[in-house]
Amino acid sequence: MRVWWQLQRLPWQHGCADRDLAVRQAVSAADRKRLASVIEQTCAEKWHKRPCSNRCPKKRASGRPHVCVTADAKNQCKPGCVQHAAQCPHRKGGGLVFTEIKEKGRKTVPVPPNLCTGLREHRDAQYLRKITIGDEWQDNDLVFCQWNGKPLDPRTDWQEWADILMAAGINHVGVHAARHSAATLALEYGIPLAVVKEIFGHSDIRVTQGYSHVSSALTQDAAKRMDRLLREPSEGVPDGY
Repeated sequence: MRVWWQLQRLPWQHGCADRDLAVRQAVSAADRKRLASVIEQTCAEKWHKRPCSNRCPKKRASGRPHVCVTADAKNQCKPGCVQHAAQCPHRKGGGLVFTEIKEKGRKTVPVPPNLCTGLREHRDAQYLRKITIGDEWQDNDLVFCQWNGKPLDPRTDWQEWADILMAAGINHVGVHAARHSAATLALEYGIPLAVVKEIFGHSDIRVTQGYSHVSSALTQDAAKRMDRLLREPSEGVPDGY
């Protein structure tokens, strides 16, 4: 399996200024920049987080008193804020995009034969879905995707992972924890640390050591070996020691 591409979420940019300034080509560069800032601030006006009085008269739709945010200074917007581009009706340049991984970050991962069988079956089912929905299919050559071929939102993938853990009765952990489990299982089955390093694509074996956790099965086996060595030293120690 060649892992050469990644799905990234790029931040959105305001597009309102480009639209509104299109009819003002005669303005100078300095005025254009100033006007663009004003337009973007106005666009996101209702999204700005401003401090308010502890006796704020506002009320929620439910009728409960408004909760003021005067103490939450970190989340408040500074004067002249041009953020909140995600809410701009003419936003541009953001969302989920495919980017090629840098040459040093490319990985070629060996896939077990049983997994290959399952992937082939999945590919056949995906092809049938593709020819069934016709023009609605967006071909991005993805292994796992939405019903119409579009990429899965990372938030959706995260939620499915959380649901799997909950169904299995396991406390919630990040997806990255699966790498720790994979390294531990590989070591339990006797795969050398250097080989695990190559599979994981680490540049330094010390990084691989940090990902692996010695399981109880390995520690118990080590204890049995030491016990056998101490009880029967003539069998466990080479000649000359």
